[in-house]
Amino acid sequence: MIVSPFTKRVVILNCAVPAILLAWDAAQNRLGANPVNFAIRTTGMLTIIFLLLSLAVTPLVRLFKLSWLGTFRRSMGVSAFAYSAIHLGLYFFLIPKPYFESIEPFETGNDSRLAIKRFIDDLSSSI
Repeated sequence: MIVSPFTKRVVILNCAVPAILLAWDAAQNRLGANPVNFAIRTTGMLTIIFLLLSLAVTPLVRLFKLSWLGTFRRSMGVSAFAYSAIHLGLYFFLIPKPYFESIEPFETGNDSRLAIKRFIDDLSSSI
């Protein structure tokens, strides 16, 4: 199969369709009762899907000799990164700060929740 620039653009557009639909639903207030949670879970799931798709390209190329499929691996990997960046951005900037303040630290020496709270406090004070 000959891979043309048009084919690459179609793959990039198809990778962007879920984000476009999520933005459209957000603009129309159709994300449900908890829109932040829905957006965070959706972008997280899309990250996993595109990461697995990009990682599945190499075995498919080697097993079935589909060398043309390798040209789309970068587009899917960049899409996985973009969705993960959106996911983390939504998580750190749209979760209400009182939620993190209400978290009580563990009584053991391993205090991961307190470390997350301190990270959020440092991040919000630097902005």
